[in-house]
Amino acid sequence: MKVITIGRDPECNIVLDDNLISRRHAVLRLHGTGKIEIIDYSSNGTFINGTRIVSNTPLKIHRKDAVSFAHAKTLDWSQIPDPSRKPRMIIIIVFIASVLVTIAGIVVSHLPASKSDSGASQGIEVYENTEQPAQGNGNATAKPDGTTAQPEKPNQEEASSSDIKLAPDSRILNEVDRKKREQIEREKKKKEEEAKRKQEAEAKAKKEAEAAKAKKEPTRRRGTM
Repeated sequence: MKVITIGRDPECNIVLDDNLISRRHAVLRLHGTGKIEIIDYSSNGTFINGTRIVSNTPLKIHRKDAVSFAHAKTLDWSQIPDPSRKPRMIIIIVFIASVLVTIAGIVVSHLPASKSDSGASQGIEVYENTEQPAQGNGNATAKPDGTTAQPEKPNQEEASSSDIKLAPDSRILNEVDRKKREQIEREKKKKEEEAKRKQEAEAKAKKEAEAAKAKKEPTRRRGTM
């Protein structure tokens, strides 16, 4: 809470130089919540919107109220700081920050998963490459007792499991190839139909031209006769 003293005394926060003003005329209490209280300690009184207030009794006022001291001086609200402005700014900043965080979360959740998919496929390739050396190079190795150790055969279960892992990818590739072939066939068929319609239109136009020409020939003959 901030206290502002008002009066004729030079030690007051707001000095009002008038003989009707008491040395310590009134006190303003500014609370952090924005609440403002005034206490009158004068002889000639303090007036809020034209009404004299009770002395030595805190009274809640607002920044829009007209405050008069002994009808000689009025309170200049521009000299009174607003303690609630700082909390309001903090609330606004926190609200804006929370909105930005929410928007960022929404944007991240809607990003395409292409990078994660490619990372997963790379992980599969690395896994397969690391398993291959364990199958052996097919060469026999010598034991300490002089006998020859046969090369280890690849585990059939591991091979089948790798086939199972790769099967979905091959199905996807086959499906893509099938759709691509179907699209090529549709485009080819469409072009053939367009060429056929064009030929039919040209043939029709040619027939109409020949018919018109044949129709004009008898007319010319009758004219010459």
